[in-house]
Amino acid sequence: YRWCRAYISRIIGRSAVDAAWGCAALIEIVRRSRCGPGGTAPKAILVAPPPIRQSHGRMVLLYDGREAESNRLAEAYELVARRFGADFFDAGEVVSTSDADGVHPDRQANRKLGQHLAARVLRLFQPAPASPSSTGSLPVTPQTAPPQTPSTAPNVPAPANNRQEPLP
Repeated sequence: YRWCRAYISRIIGRSAVDAAWGCAALIEIVRRSRCGPGGTAPKAILVAPPPIRQSHGRMVLLYDGREAESNRLAEAYELVARRFGADFFDAGEVVSTSDADGVHPDRQANRKLGQHLAARVLRLFQPAPASPSSTGSLPVTPQTAPPQTPSTAPNVPAPANNRQEPLP
């Protein structure tokens, strides 16, 4: 048990900022895929999980004592979403974790979360209204700043290991 806990704490024991940087890398992979409409960068939604509570059962091995750090996830995820041009959704505003393990939402909470996320996705993917000056051939969409790489994004804390390598 001790060796296992020490090994897992090196993997799971990362900070909220480290988790957010991992999400930044995933957003970049999605954007560079060019799998959006017409070969464009797809839209992305970064979802922050609800904060964990006192863990139970097997979850103690992974999440015991991580409650305070999990409360920082939404803030870190939102910052990364803004910097890298993704939409942000804080699941903790809609649901909480279950009493069963203190880490995962229960069935009812998952259903509620799914309904809220579905509504967000529908809003995000609605076609932009055509402007009065357009010819009607294509909807006019607002221009956004290009996404930034982790090494160029301002005000985003560096990961705990201080690596700021550009993404491939």
